[in-house]
Amino acid sequence: MSNVYFENYSEYIQINWSTSSSHRNYEYTRLSDSRIKVSTVGISPIYPEETVSVIRFNFDVSIHHIRDVFEKLIDLGILQIQQKYLF
Repeated sequence: MSNVYFENYSEYIQINWSTSSSHRNYEYTRLSDSRIKVSTVGISPIYPEETVSVIRFNFDVSIHHIRDVFEKLIDLGILQIQQKYLF
């Protein structure tokens, strides 16, 4: 089983995943108001340095709240923005 935890995520982020046959074993658990867990049964790595993609999900954010979401991700240190200048 693979688990991904989200803590203190923005209320404007909607987490979802494909409902095709290969992703139908996903589960969503609200652990508290600011913490959720997405789980799936999948293949676990067997050898050191091996990686296997076992869980995929999407983040949907309304265009009206995109700035709030990015600011919160930056404040939490999850996202860094590199500013580029155009001449």
